[in-house]
Amino acid sequence: VKKAIPRPWQARVRVYRCENCDATIDVHQLELLVEDRVLIADLKLSSHVNGYENAQGRAALDPVSDDEAVIIGGGSSDGSVLQAVAVDGNAGLYYSGYRLRRIDVPH
Repeated sequence: VKKAIPRPWQARVRVYRCENCDATIDVHQLELLVEDRVLIADLKLSSHVNGYENAQGRAALDPVSDDEAVIIGGGSSDGSVLQAVAVDGNAGLYYSGYRLRRIDVPH
């Protein structure tokens, strides 16, 4: 069901990079974007533990508050929560113990 995306989440439509990744998961880039009125997390990541490099994936997000969005249709991540947080005083995201900082990407 499509619903209005809260303004705080619309303002977070940017590119993020992991600050504390490890061999289990290394998020090279997470881009929040909106497609057809749905908030999407577009990921580029690697996992040396699980044996994949530079994998790409997408998951739809359901914003349940101004600071939390539930991952839907994300396979094993389905039902997990992506939180909006400050990372060293800057806009960021938090997922499953990993901190992601917003970065500026040249267009």
